[in-house]
Amino acid sequence: MVILILLAKISFDDITKRTVKHRYLTILIVLFMCSWFVSPNYKVLPYTGCILVVGFILHVLGVLGAGDSKLVAVISLGVMPDYISLMLFGAIALGGVLAVLTLCYGLLTDLQRTRAKGIPYAVPISISGGFFIFLSYIDWFGVVS
Repeated sequence: MVILILLAKISFDDITKRTVKHRYLTILIVLFMCSWFVSPNYKVLPYTGCILVVGFILHVLGVLGAGDSKLVAVISLGVMPDYISLMLFGAIALGGVLAVLTLCYGLLTDLQRTRAKGIPYAVPISISGGFFIFLSYIDWFGVVS
């Protein structure tokens, strides 16, 4: 529950301020590491490393913000390796929907101003990530048999 509240706070900050704060990412890392005492998720570390490398490249190319890249990597620590690709696809699909909605909003108001603000990509990342964290925890802790 705390993780979902943090993801909602990160999304709200990204919508209002276009920032992803390190303190929230740090808290998420600590929460995920604490959950590893019950159900270790070490197999996800290579995926997290790849996400960091690709995220850095996308940031350098100007495609994705550094905070968004770090958010995806941190969220991956709480997702089972089997769900990582689905989580990324979900974030991309939801991001596409958000981009279309943002474009429509810009066409109705001021397109240049809307484009200058950018897209708060932490929102689709958090939605997709939260969903797959939830699925992972259901699987790990045997909530559904």
